[in-house]
Amino acid sequence: MSAAELAATLMRQYARTPLLVILLVVVPPLFITLSYYTTAPADLTVFVRSGGERVALSIAQPEVHLAIMPPITAAFLSGVAGLFVMLEASRADQRLVVAGVPAARVAVARLLMIAVMAVAVAGLSVPTALINLRPGDSLAFLAANVLVAIAYGFIGALISLVVGRLGGAYLMFFIPMMDVGIFQDPMFISGDQPLWMQLLPGFGGTRFAIDAAFSGSGDDWVALGAASAWVVLLAAATMAVFVRRSRG
Repeated sequence: MSAAELAATLMRQYARTPLLVILLVVVPPLFITLSYYTTAPADLTVFVRSGGERVALSIAQPEVHLAIMPPITAAFLSGVAGLFVMLEASRADQRLVVAGVPAARVAVARLLMIAVMAVAVAGLSVPTALINLRPGDSLAFLAANVLVAIAYGFIGALISLVVGRLGGAYLMFFIPMMDVGIFQDPMFISGDQPLWMQLLPGFGGTRFAIDAAFSGSGDDWVALGAASAWVVLLAAATMAVFVRRSRG
């Protein structure tokens, strides 16, 4: 059985979990819509890339909030999903490894599952935002949110392997909100973030989302590269830890 076939088999089990379905399907539209209609109408300075330079734009605060809420929602829900998928699957995965399925294949299957869930969260979050937001580049805006969601899904999986249930739950409530919800949010941090904030996993995807929303096109390639690099790095780290634990 290939990793993709194994992932599809495992995914069908989670499709029958009502709480997980509600978490991934109901929360994003509710969370994003409420944030838009409860934001005070004021102008906010936002920096985007245009013509190879960072330029300042004056944007209505509800629109800025609407642009930043999909990455926040995607990071939080995907991280929680990644955490609990890996936690709940730990015993079943060990049995698969004992039965002869290569640990790397099981790890890839779990990562594919988490990626599918992350894409689903982003795929629900972005259309909700598009009801009231008209991004300059809708496809780039969607891609940015998918990258944030997948990265944080993998972070949740990695934290579950390293920290466990209780510590992992605390961290996955704390990390996405601090990273994407504060450090990458132009409503909190005006102008360019300091270097240490730019090294966080939410930086690239969130900046690319803001650029895609308010510039003529999503062309902040440095931000896109940073977001993509985090996805690859986190996937490799999660696989390495999973395989090592399986063999231990």
